[in-house]
Amino acid sequence: MSLVFGFLTVVILLLATGCAAPLSKVVSTRQGGTIDRQLFKKGDKVKVTYEDERAKMRTKKGRVLQTDDDSVTLDIGFEGPIALEYRRIHTFSHPIRIDRWFGGLSAGTIAAFEEQVPQELPSTRGFTGVGCTLRYAPYSNRAFEANLLMGGKGRGIAPKWLGVTLSAYIYTIMPRTYLILGMGGVADQQHGEYEGLGVFRIGLGIENPLSKRFNIRIEAELLTGLRIHFEQRLH
Repeated sequence: MSLVFGFLTVVILLLATGCAAPLSKVVSTRQGGTIDRQLFKKGDKVKVTYEDERAKMRTKKGRVLQTDDDSVTLDIGFEGPIALEYRRIHTFSHPIRIDRWFGGLSAGTIAAFEEQVPQELPSTRGFTGVGCTLRYAPYSNRAFEANLLMGGKGRGIAPKWLGVTLSAYIYTIMPRTYLILGMGGVADQQHGEYEGLGVFRIGLGIENPLSKRFNIRIEAELLTGLRIHFEQRLH
């Protein structure tokens, strides 16, 4: 079974190779002369491909600090600010940001770990219930989600179990299909007390827009998790 699990994991990761949409959009390519200084606005996040002093092509991402008649200064993080002459820049790109928020209802199963036998697949327990989701998509092919599920009836009005997962989505080369990577936990009520169990998510999801604002998603995981999401675009 461990070989099957490994094979399926490799297949899923291969599907994520060559994402459906790039994370940046080329705004300008030098056809001669220089990249226009007016493309660089102070505070903007940009990606530039340029020729260094050894005539090698390099790519840097950073935030525009300042410009002058000959160069632009970028803050590229730990390496500190660098100044690039416009004539050395070949392409100029902006990150594709969409900043969309989605909220909705979910129903399905959380697969939580129990004991783990050496050299075998982890033992899991399935918890089926309903809940809510909040999803944030900052880029065209990336998204992050928080999902809360609960089910059963425990003591009083408390649910028998409560589960929370945090997940990242990476869209694949297949349209509207994404890779799921996530983790979380389940609190299961046993004998009047809650027992904590770990959750790890890896699988595939597919979405189908019902309209410009409403969306349905179906997600299947390797560890028997299955969820359906009905969501509305909030922003």
